[in-house]
Amino acid sequence: MYPFDFFNKTNSPTESFFQNQFTPEHLHHIKQMVKQYNSLLNEDFWQNIYGLSKQHTLQVLPIEIWESNDSLFLSIVAPGLSDMNEAALEFHSDQEVTLTVKANSLKPVNADQLLKSELPQQTYKREIFLPKRVDPFDYSSSYERGVITYVFIKVKNEM
Repeated sequence: MYPFDFFNKTNSPTESFFQNQFTPEHLHHIKQMVKQYNSLLNEDFWQNIYGLSKQHTLQVLPIEIWESNDSLFLSIVAPGLSDMNEAALEFHSDQEVTLTVKANSLKPVNADQLLKSELPQQTYKREIFLPKRVDPFDYSSSYERGVITYVFIKVKNEM
């Protein structure tokens, strides 16, 4: 194969290559890489590194995705939430969601004054591509031991 053969549309192995490489999941990963690259070019970059910026978004919410025959389970590590109102889930499609979590200070019960904190107190946002289609209107959520778990009903394959 010559270097410019991939521009030739009559070359069926090339067309096959592009059709197989650009799945929705692959495009989602490319989109995430572009967003991360753009964040490096942001004029607020060094302030984010040194913690000087008051509002910025980081994608540091680790996830696990499990499935059963009928359900998809999305678990997100998000310690310190006082309730589920501090987490919001927004569907963009039946496979793509954005999770937003507001992290607050973890004030002990009898404490009066915060003297020092290295804990980030900010809003975290994470875009998640689900490996299976789910019903965006039929799901439940829970929060236990610092982990948010969403249970989605998988969409049955229609043929």
